[in-house]
Amino acid sequence: MAVVGAQGAEYVESDEMLLRVCSDKELSLAKVVEAAACDAASGTYTDDQGRLALHHVCAHAMCTAEILAATPGDRFAKDISGDAPVDLLCRNPAATAAAHESCLAGRDDRVAADYGSLLHYWALCACATPHLLAAAAARSPADRDARGLTPLHCLCSNRCVSAPLLAGLFVLEDAAAWALAGDAEGWTPLHYLCANAGAPPAAVAALAAFAP
Repeated sequence: MAVVGAQGAEYVESDEMLLRVCSDKELSLAKVVEAAACDAASGTYTDDQGRLALHHVCAHAMCTAEILAATPGDRFAKDISGDAPVDLLCRNPAATAAAHESCLAGRDDRVAADYGSLLHYWALCACATPHLLAAAAARSPADRDARGLTPLHCLCSNRCVSAPLLAGLFVLEDAAAWALAGDAEGWTPLHYLCANAGAPPAAVAALAAFAP
C-alpha cells in the first residue's frame, strides 16, 4: 500500500502506521489508539485510492463507536471515487447507531450540507429504525437535497428498506407531500423503491397504498 502525506510526500509503510492498522482484517481499538499516538499527522495520510485511515474504519466490519472516536481524520474528506468516510459508514451494514452518532457528533450542519438533512442521512443508513428516523426529523428540518431527493426517496433506495421503516417515515408531517414528489429527473419514491433490488414486496405494497 502506497502511503501519501498531506503535502504529497511518500512514506515508508510500517505495521505501526494508522493506515495499515485500520485496513487490517482484525480491527483493534488498542492498536488504533497506539498508532494514532505515534504520529500526530497519521489522520491525514492517504493510500493510493485517496483514502484516510478513517475511510477504512468506516467501511470495516468491526467498526465501533469507540474505534471511530479514536481515529483522527476528516469525516467528510473525499477519496478518488468521491466517497467520504461518512458515506462508507452510511453503507456499512455492520455499523451501529452508536457508531454513526460517534462519527457525526457535533456535525449536524455539515451532514445537512452534504446530504440535505440528518433525516436524509439516516434514511440511507443500513441500521435505520423508525425511532432513529423520528429523532433525526426532530433535530433538523428536511425537504429536498440538491438533486431534488426527499428523505422518502433516500429510504426507498436503501437496500434495508422495509414496510415498518416506511410506516415510521409516513407519520412525519411532511411525508404526505413527499410521496408523489419527483426528483430532478422526475423519479418519485415509488420509482426508487421498484428499482431497489433489496426492497421486499411488503415495502412496495406499503408505499403504493400510501401514494396510490
